Amino acid sequence: MLFRSVAHDTAGFTFSNACDNSPVSFTNTSQFVAALTYQWMWDFGDGNTSGGFSPTHTYASGGTYNVKLKLVSPAGCTDSITQAITIYAKPTVAIVVNPVCNDSVFTPIDNTTIVGGTITYDWNFGDGSAHVNTANPSHIYHQSGAFNVTLVAYGGPGCYDS
Repeated sequence: MLFRSVAHDTAGFTFSNACDNSPVSFTNTSQFVAALTYQWMWDFGDGNTSGGFSPTHTYASGGTYNVKLKLVSPAGCTDSITQAITIYAKPTVAIVVNPVCNDSVFTPIDNTTIVGGTITYDWNFGDGSAHVNTANPSHIYHQSGAFNVTLVAYGGPGCYDS
């Protein structure tokens, strides 16, 4: 009787950390016999699963999730890998601005929110002055006119609103 041993398959995948409500692409890097049909069982750590080879998934909120890939060969051999992914919360910018007179203190009201993270601020007052990186800045305009006040709020790498 001839016995044939099945090669050991190794589960693996890569990904990039992302923002909430943005698709994350998981790249399957598993080592397996290409001529055989395998099962791929993904658990994204937030109650969602997939059976795709290299799926995408969107997380609804920021946080750290343990993603598991289980590889099942036609012979029933299994291997799995679990990796933590960080999903950064994306802030929602909301500011209120009121007109002021020349040489008076202008203080915009920041109502920016974020769920499950911290915010980094970048204010631009539209008059060529230096940017300000605080939550509730004040500024003095020395000339009259209309100025575009911009706030860019960051929740993590690449996760921002303005």
